[in-house]
Amino acid sequence: MAGDPITEIEYKYLQEFLLLWDEYYKQLNEGLAAPEVEPEAEQKFLALHLRIAQHAQIMKELLEGEMDFDGNVFKVLTDSVSLDILRGESPIKINHMKSIWHDATIQARKLQAVLRNRLAA
Repeated sequence: MAGDPITEIEYKYLQEFLLLWDEYYKQLNEGLAAPEVEPEAEQKFLALHLRIAQHAQIMKELLEGEMDFDGNVFKVLTDSVSLDILRGESPIKINHMKSIWHDATIQARKLQAVLRNRLAA
């Protein structure tokens, strides 16, 4: 893809975010399904949590208003402080959080398509 260098940076940063975001969902499901949360899994989850928050904040500034899913990202992160705490939550709350995660993913993928089209133009 050849195009505007700023759009290329935005696109690559969004791709990195989506990889982190998908890994978050994977770790979330693994942590909820495990008989107990291992300290290593909790630390890995918390480190990923922090990376996503940092990435989302930078993307919000980089994309200047085009990132309409940041509210959902921060809602998921706020609602999932740790795997151990999540395991004590009701299934309804967990499913609601997963629904918000999916909404943010769809919005991010739409933005990815917009940026990809800009690069192709």
